[in-house]
Order: sequence, then C-alpha cells, then structure tokens
Amino acid sequence: MSLDTILTPYGRSIIAEARNNKCLLAMAASYPGLGDAVLVDGPGILTRSDWKARFLQQRTGTATPAVPALVYAGLLDELVPYENTKKTFTAWCAGGAKVSFRTIGITEHATGMLLGYPLALDWMADRFAGAPAPSDCP
Repeated sequence: MSLDTILTPYGRSIIAEARNNKCLLAMAASYPGLGDAVLVDGPGILTRSDWKARFLQQRTGTATPAVPALVYAGLLDELVPYENTKKTFTAWCAGGAKVSFRTIGITEHATGMLLGYPLALDWMADRFAGAPAPSDCP
C-alpha cells in the first residue's frame, strides 16, 4: 500500500514539504511531537498489518552488514532503547561484521544523535581516506 493512500490532507502536505524542502532535523524542529494520529486516516501505521510486515522486513539487525559499520547510542534513548542497540551490535558481531560501538553518554535520542554526528563524520572520513575500519566485536 502506498503511503499517499492513507495520509490525511494535512499528512500529504507535511510529506510533500519533507520530500521537497527539508531535512529530517528541520522537519523535527518545525513539527515537534508530530505523530500519525494527525497524518494518517484510520488506524495508526503501527496497527496496520501490511505496514507492520514491511517494518519487520526492514528491521535493523535482521541482516548482518557486509561493510564496516559504526553504531552509537545514548543511554536514555527513548526511541531506540540502548539495550536494543547493544543487541543489534552483538548480533552483527556474531554474524561476522566489523562493527564499532560507541556510547554517547546519558542522552536521549535527539541529543545522542546530535552529539554523535562528529563521531560519525570522522568515522566516515577515515573510511574514505582508506583507513581500516576498527571493530569492537569480541
């Protein structure tokens, strides 16, 4: 099912704005706390069986990355719990991936994401420069 078919008129306008004009951080700043209750007609996204199935197909951690990865998380992340991120790291390591794991500190999701940007940019710059990817896997 196409996202556009289940959006409210307001939802379609928000998604159009996101597609055409704004990055994720700008959208989050413009619409704090925005959820599918005002964006979607009928039941919420997470209660729709077709969407739940699609989310499960894309669930992080179900496949081991074939390239080096950096994973970082804040201890108080309310959207992606820290323990879930650690489980993904452990699963990827068990699958043979090269994974660097960093704890950003006592941060929630948005602050952890912002504080992790410099770390992520440095990690990527090192990969592009040809430096071997470090791994924190046991």
